[in-house]
Amino acid sequence: MSRGSAHFRRPTQGFSSSLWKSPVSSRSSSTSSMPSSHPRHQILVIGAGRMGTIRAAAFYGSRTSTLAGIVDADEAKAAELGRQYHAPAFSNLSTALRALPDVRAVWICTPTPLHTESIKEAMEAGLAVGIEKPVAIQTDDIRLCYQWAAEKNVPLYCSFQRRIDPSYVQLLQTVKEGKIADIRSVRAVFRDHPVPSLEFLRLGGDIFHDLVVGAPRGGGNGEGKLMGAE
Repeated sequence: MSRGSAHFRRPTQGFSSSLWKSPVSSRSSSTSSMPSSHPRHQILVIGAGRMGTIRAAAFYGSRTSTLAGIVDADEAKAAELGRQYHAPAFSNLSTALRALPDVRAVWICTPTPLHTESIKEAMEAGLAVGIEKPVAIQTDDIRLCYQWAAEKNVPLYCSFQRRIDPSYVQLLQTVKEGKIADIRSVRAVFRDHPVPSLEFLRLGGDIFHDLVVGAPRGGGNGEGKLMGAE
């Protein structure tokens, strides 16, 4: 059974690490005082589609987190993914939280137009949130989501995994050090495998905005910006 590639484990590992540094505590009083050995985080994956499957595999194979369950309005999809990774399935978050009082965080893999709604529901429950990029389609909604995070004092962790990809980081450093000429253009190539469905591409935002936001940013010779693609 797949345990998740190294590429896709990086953001989930980073999210798990951030939980230890955050003030978010377990919703269960029995585990509110964490021992020095640190129990494994109980994390729900919301969305049983392509990215939900990838994140479920990563949390299933994590040393610091436990895949607590799968949430999806499509009960059959949730159940199928849950069986694959030995996790209970739920049709909505409120039902999952009643059944799993030790859940401390969620990773949201719903379609982009549903991100804001999903983030609000999770934060109202006092949960830390990991989410696929972009946080939301509209910038006003993105600001609102981070405002909720600040008000609730919980992490909102967006999966900009290319920003910690060694090859991208090395490229950025090369540009910053002035070892190549100033960047005048960037060619972004979309090679997702397997190819996402047409429905996903229609709802997920255009490729330019989806890809470019995920890359490292820096300056050629200390000025300007380098915008890459995933």
